Amino acid sequence: MNSPPLIRRDAAVTVTLVVVCQGFNMLTVGGIALFLPLIREDLDMSFAQAGMLSAAATFTYALGQIPAGYLADRFGPKRLFFLGILGSTLLSLNFGMLQSYPAAIANQIVSGVFRALIFAPGLTLVASWFPADRRATAMGVYVIGGVSGNVLLSLVGPFLAIRYGWRPTFIFFAALGVAMAFVYLALGREKPAAKPKQPVGMLDVFQLFRYPIMWVCAGIQFIRFGVTTSFNFWLPSLLVSDRGLSLPAAGLITAMGAALTASSNPLGGYVSDRLRNPPLVIGGVGRVEGALLGGLLLAFAEQFTVRYAPIPGGFAQGVPLLFLMIFLVVRPTGLLRARA
Repeated sequence: MNSPPLIRRDAAVTVTLVVVCQGFNMLTVGGIALFLPLIREDLDMSFAQAGMLSAAATFTYALGQIPAGYLADRFGPKRLFFLGILGSTLLSLNFGMLQSYPAAIANQIVSGVFRALIFAPGLTLVASWFPADRRATAMGVYVIGGVSGNVLLSLVGPFLAIRYGWRPTFIFFAALGVAMAFVYLALGREKPAAKPKQPVGMLDVFQLFRYPIMWVCAGIQFIRFGVTTSFNFWLPSLLVSDRGLSLPAAGLITAMGAALTASSNPLGGYVSDRLRNPPLVIGGVGRVEGALLGGLLLAFAEQFTVRYAPIPGGFAQGVPLLFLMIFLVVRPTGLLRARA
């Protein structure tokens, strides 16, 4: 039987490796967004075609979430996480070698599948090493990896891309990710199960739909994830193409936002665990986030959509106002409490 010091060591090593690997997983997502002005010119893409890169990967990523969770329950999260990290980083390496837009789309479709093998298994792996009353903190720690990878890439990547080109930079970070995947395979550990696992079927997921809080959280996440993902993907292009900033300056601004996210996620998890009231945290933070995102989009939406998408200016202004009403008028805190 493992001694407590050995268990603590395995926990520290595994959680650290998962967080670091998660950073390399975000290479494709953050790297494509950061280098998009260079990629568009290299592959001769329109803005609409560039948007399809993000949409293709996100679509397969979303479709793979439930199967990935099922496979992690059945075969263990360590194997699934390794396959996801290895596949994602290898496809990132391949992306740096592509010479055509159709090949880039195909790459991102497959990349989304492997990224789906990372999120749920990795989160399960990290959370298993934390006490039950610290699971929200575990989720916050897990997110640190992805955003920390964006900070590093956003600060260092532009200077490497200017000197060597975006392709060698992409390949360099991807090769480091492949190496880190094998380090994780060798040193990472699954926490021994305290009791036998219960069999889980794919259809069991539909039982979650009976809980109103599931629908509320899904609706909030749909809006939040859609806004933040789109904004983060297009932000470097907006700063470089519309605002005339240099790529290093755009990288610095992107890194600042990612750094704030890296610190706020574990803090939010800690507060949730301490208060033992996740609906209060979700509702309160959601209202603040909605106000900030709505105001930011309201300031940029009309100029941004005229440039990047054929959306009327009135609609561009109306969408942020809708977000403001949802988060400030609907009062999600009370709704979560009432329906939980």
